Amino acid sequence: MGAALTLTFIKELLQFYNSPILFNYKGNVAVTGGLNNSLGRVIIFSINVDKIGGQLPAVGERMFENLPIAKVNNYVVLPKSDYTGYFEEKFNQDSWGAINKTQWEKDPFIYIHEGKPPDLKGIMVDFNKDLTIQRIDISGGFQVARDALVESGELQPPLSHTKEYINILLKQVMYWNGEQFVPAEIYEKLKAAR
Repeated sequence: MGAALTLTFIKELLQFYNSPILFNYKGNVAVTGGLNNSLGRVIIFSINVDKIGGQLPAVGERMFENLPIAKVNNYVVLPKSDYTGYFEEKFNQDSWGAINKTQWEKDPFIYIHEGKPPDLKGIMVDFNKDLTIQRIDISGGFQVARDALVESGELQPPLSHTKEYINILLKQVMYWNGEQFVPAEIYEKLKAAR
């Protein structure tokens, strides 16, 4: 099932998960994130406060019947590494509880936790204000742990801190185009054509 969106629901849910609602400079756009249960991945989205309603995009049987999809400004599905898959974990995890509004306004980013709890390793994703990904950075802990598995033959190359591996992660990024999830490169082309 999808999540029905009301401002009260979002505030209660985000308080429960210790996730902030981050507003843009005008104070009328909520930016937040969490997990998309239907995709098993961390998400981030923005929505105008006066348009909160409906349900967030999902796939398969995770949607409520007869409830419209929320009119999000941007909805980004972030990558999940093979390191998390190695441990057969359904989800990677977000770090919303560690982000504050002041930091977000200066340097929009999210830290994705990968692996098996409690020994999680990190990938940092930098955004611009419209939630377009600018950069993915691999933490030292993630690099050491994943590369040990690559070197032992348990995970496939390339090594973690290479352009090739970053591109593997970037190719997993999807955006909601209002009707379906599309790869980032297709979304960017559609956006440029508008």
